[in-house]
Amino acid sequence: MEIRDQKELKAAIAALEHAATIKKQIMTDQFHITYENLQPVNILKDQLRRLIGSTELQNDATSAAMGLGAGMLSKKFYEGSSPNIFKQFLGSALEFGVAKMVANNSDKIKEVAAGFLDKLFKTKEKAPPAK
Repeated sequence: MEIRDQKELKAAIAALEHAATIKKQIMTDQFHITYENLQPVNILKDQLRRLIGSTELQNDATSAAMGLGAGMLSKKFYEGSSPNIFKQFLGSALEFGVAKMVANNSDKIKEVAAGFLDKLFKTKEKAPPAK
């Protein structure tokens, strides 16, 4: 674009200033977005959302929780309130063994439990009334 007089020069300057203002606003907005995303709290929130949304992680966490719970219960049932150190050692070994077994077979355990609950809470179909 060739500028021939002062009027065209002022118009070109005004257009460039307007473009610079728009670019500055875009950069400022992007800076604020980036600043918010780089806050440690927001990074943790984002990562937690990703983790919670992961079905693989949910299944792994469920399996681990089932294993830990079953292990702790088995240890508590075996040991009771015994002060015997040998019994406590065997209780800990039992806890880890049961936890590993339950965690490794959690899918099968879930299927069996779901089937049991379905049978337990399933309403019986009523037979049609006799005529």
